[in-house]
Amino acid sequence: MTACRSSQESINADQDRPYDPWISRSVLDEQARMITIALHDDLWVAYSTQNCSLYKTWKGYVNFEGAVYNTAHGPQPVSVGDAFIENVFDNPWRITQGQSEVSTQAKYAGHRKRNGHAELMYDLYAKGVGPVRVYEMIDYTVNDAGQLGLSRSFTTENVPEGYGVMFLTNINSIVSQADIKT
Repeated sequence: MTACRSSQESINADQDRPYDPWISRSVLDEQARMITIALHDDLWVAYSTQNCSLYKTWKGYVNFEGAVYNTAHGPQPVSVGDAFIENVFDNPWRITQGQSEVSTQAKYAGHRKRNGHAELMYDLYAKGVGPVRVYEMIDYTVNDAGQLGLSRSFTTENVPEGYGVMFLTNINSIVSQADIKT
């Protein structure tokens, strides 16, 4: 489900989203500082702004309960449905120098709609390096066979010569290895 842009068409119109607003920041599943994105009727994603990482992808919806949604005090939004991916890495971002990883801190730098897509921004810092800006564009794709997929495209700025950027991820609930493209 994680892929760079390819020949698959990416749907990018606000009116094609299953919920309005389709990008929101709230508590989700008892975790504070989450960004929830309603990409498609069958694909929602959530990111942690605390560690700048994907938290979860799922087929379902968000039960938006709480004071700001329905005046109920106590409950908070909860993801409902079957998860495709649940991230296991608390700090997935790495700055590398040659073959070595440098201790890296990630800081959430905001989110926006860009050309109809959701885009998250992170700043990475390491000793003597930073900020390295990472832009992550998120959307869904549909391949020629009609299969729904998640598209995550990354762009970086200010990466010093001799350094690189990488992140750790895990993938669950994939029927075929051929469905994963990087």
